[in-house]
Amino acid sequence: MNTKTLKISEESKKNLDALCEYHNINIGEAVEAMIAFFHTTHQNPTHYKNLQTELSELVEKQINSHQNTIIQAIKSHKAEEVAKKANNLFKKFKEDLEGQRTNIGYVGTTVSDTIKIYSKQFEALEKENSTFIFPVI
Repeated sequence: MNTKTLKISEESKKNLDALCEYHNINIGEAVEAMIAFFHTTHQNPTHYKNLQTELSELVEKQINSHQNTIIQAIKSHKAEEVAKKANNLFKKFKEDLEGQRTNIGYVGTTVSDTIKIYSKQFEALEKENSTFIFPVI
């Protein structure tokens, strides 16, 4: 194999040496790999700053996408939890009112007290997740 000399700046030589040491390859292998990379990707090596910006933007988009997915999953889970709590509270409220029913109808004071108790519980549930508004009776 014929060897050739390449003229590069001192800074580039230091960077190339560090790159080779990090990947445990020699300079010839590094240069050949770089040539293969640019040949395969059809990227212009002199436009590396644009490529770096494009890659940064792509990574940022992916991070935001994953972050939004996680946030939506958390919100959805929280909404399900609150909906279950509200459902259970409504069922218990209905059962308690049914239990207080007499032959004539509802007993006024007992019903009022029950409504006050559940109103406080619904308010607490509403404060727990402010995105949901529950009717307070």
